[in-house]
Amino acid sequence: MAFVIVQHLDPTRKGYLVELLKRKTNMEVLEVEDNAPVRPDCVYVIPPNKDLSLFHGAFHLFEPRAPRGLRLPINFFFRSLADDQQERAIGVILSGMGADGTLGLKAIKEREGAVFAQEPDQAKFDSMPKNAIGTGLVDIVAPPRNFPRESPATLNTGL
Repeated sequence: MAFVIVQHLDPTRKGYLVELLKRKTNMEVLEVEDNAPVRPDCVYVIPPNKDLSLFHGAFHLFEPRAPRGLRLPINFFFRSLADDQQERAIGVILSGMGADGTLGLKAIKEREGAVFAQEPDQAKFDSMPKNAIGTGLVDIVAPPRNFPRESPATLNTGL
């Protein structure tokens, strides 16, 4: 399984998440590069001021089309993840403001993938998890540290 982190980032600032995550995991942590194939046991982080999609197991970066403040990079990625990985897709919504990710989760569920959301009481910003849970499509609601224990045995490994 690979892990892809899509954040709402300020396009004018350098991201430091790759360096921070390298301190917390033994997996390789990389900033996504255009046309790079996805490898298992790696953590990928979206670069600032990019939209990200997945097609035939490779990443594709795009200049954002929507104006700043209206971008929904998580929805954009989740829809491509659902199309590419079908029932092997797993979408996870963590702390955040707004409803980004909600439409993408619907695409994942339409293809029989799995959906997780952070317990809103455990989130610094709870509106993204609450919006995801409000769809009725979330399979697991838990603190992130509990996701592996809470995962249904029927879940396939995904991207």
